[in-house]
Amino acid sequence: MMVLNNAIAPHPPKNHDSHNQILMQQALGTVIDKGMPLMINDLSEEQLSIWLDFSKEMLRVTAKDTASYVYINYLQLILTLMSTKLTPYQKLYHCLQYLLEIMKVVLA
Repeated sequence: MMVLNNAIAPHPPKNHDSHNQILMQQALGTVIDKGMPLMINDLSEEQLSIWLDFSKEMLRVTAKDTASYVYINYLQLILTLMSTKLTPYQKLYHCLQYLLEIMKVVLA
């Protein structure tokens, strides 16, 4: 009976892996640093697309168990933004805003 109870008991929360947190901080910092200089009014769709591909790949590579929500939510944001008539500049702005907010959470 003890074995069965242990098998169905909820798993205790995992300790926050500081290595994964550092990787996520670095990835977010890199993506933000590469995106900020693009904040120009005449940003092209092609430039935005290149940066979006880069940002998605950086987050995909670093998103581990507890950080995967960051990646999934980011993809949802991008899909939503791409279905709008916003300018590339405005789309980049919203992506950077999201990443900056996530950076605050990761650093906390």
